[in-house]
Amino acid sequence: MSDLLIRLRLFVKKWNYILTAEHKKKSVIVFIAILLSSLFELLGISMIIPFVTLLVDRTGIHSNTFLMGIIDRLGIDIDDNSIVLPMAIAVIAIFVFKDMFLILTEYLSLRYENRIQKDFCVFMINAYLQRPYEDTLDVNSAEVMRGIGNDVTALYYIIQAFFSLFTGVITVILVGLFLVKADHIMAISLVIIVGGLSGLILLALKGHVKRFGIVFNESMVESNKHALQALNGLKEILVLNRRSSFVKRYEDAVEKQRKAQLRYRFLQSLPRYVIETVFICGIIAFVSFRVIKGMDVVAFMPVLSAFAIASVRLLPLVNQISTSSTTILYYMPSFENAYANIKKSREYLSEIDQEKDKAILEYNEEIAINNVSWKYKRAEEPTFRDVNIRIKKGEAIGIKGPSGAGKTTLADVILGLLPPASGNIEIDGVDLANCKDSWSKLIGYVPQNVYLLDDTIRNNILFGISEEEYSEARVLEAINEACLSDFIKSLPDGLDTVVGERGTKLSGGQRQRIAIARVLYYNPQIIVLDEATSALDTDTEIAVMEAIERLQGQKTLIIIAHRLSTLAKCDRVFEVKDGKVEESKL
Repeated sequence: MSDLLIRLRLFVKKWNYILTAEHKKKSVIVFIAILLSSLFELLGISMIIPFVTLLVDRTGIHSNTFLMGIIDRLGIDIDDNSIVLPMAIAVIAIFVFKDMFLILTEYLSLRYENRIQKDFCVFMINAYLQRPYEDTLDVNSAEVMRGIGNDVTALYYIIQAFFSLFTGVITVILVGLFLVKADHIMAISLVIIVGGLSGLILLALKGHVKRFGIVFNESMVESNKHALQALNGLKEILVLNRRSSFVKRYEDAVEKQRKAQLRYRFLQSLPRYVIETVFICGIIAFVSFRVIKGMDVVAFMPVLSAFAIASVRLLPLVNQISTSSTTILYYMPSFENAYANIKKSREYLSEIDQEKDKAILEYNEEIAINNVSWKYKRAEEPTFRDVNIRIKKGEAIGIKGPSGAGKTTLADVILGLLPPASGNIEIDGVDLANCKDSWSKLIGYVPQNVYLLDDTIRNNILFGISEEEYSEARVLEAINEACLSDFIKSLPDGLDTVVGERGTKLSGGQRQRIAIARVLYYNPQIIVLDEATSALDTDTEIAVMEAIERLQGQKTLIIIAHRLSTLAKCDRVFEVKDGKVEESKL
């Protein structure tokens, strides 16, 4: 029991951490609505006994002092049949009002639950996009998808289950107390039998349900991983005819999900039938026993009616309590993942807030790379060490070296994506570590593998820029500088041409020039081109390089390439080799 209380306290503590102040404030409204709903449920059921008594044995009404007080004030003759109609109208009005309030409560609960789901989905994607780039290198995208999707959805299901559990428990307690007052022997006996049985069933199922939740969680990552691999590797899969292999892996993961979900759903539904049978059999047994003992059936009819009406409401509530409990257990592994992700994200976002730019960055003279070294977390040796480069404004710098030497890593350090393990980068004497936001407005990046949205050419050039910031003139200027004008004019839809997912409807050269136009749109002073032409044929490379060469003198260019022809017109060339970066001849 003490272990259960410790776990419950820890669970509440984690929820308290997860929910924002705004969420907590709004949850109070939902809890108040649930409490009022439970009271209205009690009021509805409590009206059954006096109404049935009025119909069966009117003398029994005299024992209800509260009701008799109301009747006396209204001046109604209890022996007159005319009392039946207003009493029936009152009962109907109470039930209608009660159900309308229950509908309102349901709406408030659902709106609150959906708001939390939406808020945390947005929070998680925002937090992931603000994580250190180095951290993302070790993260499986399938796990990210689970963190943004499945784990946050689990929060929704747990909140929904918790509200259902709270509603069920409060209503069962209130209605149970009323039934105890109506017939304490039968009510207490049923509570002990049904409550004890529910507790035993939950204890028996707890371990199994939690285990199925873990299996479902793990297989979700597996199925996401295999689906992403199949979609991203589609071309190679078709060429090598490996469809069946990838389908089989995905099917195996989904089969694990199916089995876990099936067993969970079956165990979740099991208590309902057992509790319902025991409850109804209990009432029948008690009534039969009392009739045999010579009970006055007419006098007992109002109480029996109350128990019958209560059972119609209580049985679903008991099932709701059981279902909600198993739901919380099943999604607990996802809840733990969500808690860990939210905690880590909040800690990092807090660090970001403390690391806002401490200086306004301007670039008028040079970029100074001072004794910079960098090493991957699990690597024994640095990728490169003690790098010293001075890049004057307007210079075109070339970086060459064999594959795997660290050229792209050096570019990532210059871009500000990877912090130096030692040393620093200064822009006109200002440390880059103190002004990363300002740096992003000065520098542009064209990678080897360009990422294009499944959208229009215009929106791929804008790449997230809002409508308020949009300038048609800047778009036309950027496509002209990137040598894209003739190509776009040849398209029936021009800038509104949809490029397909990852730009599948375009050639490699066209994708690269769109990437260059994307960078040029916001007119950065520095452009890093990382193997931007390495995957292109000679003719296409010449066309793209023409667009790049037009920028020389206007922009500071850092061109990374393994083809020496790409670096032919650079002012200086550096070679990355054996952990060193030194100036070299072409």
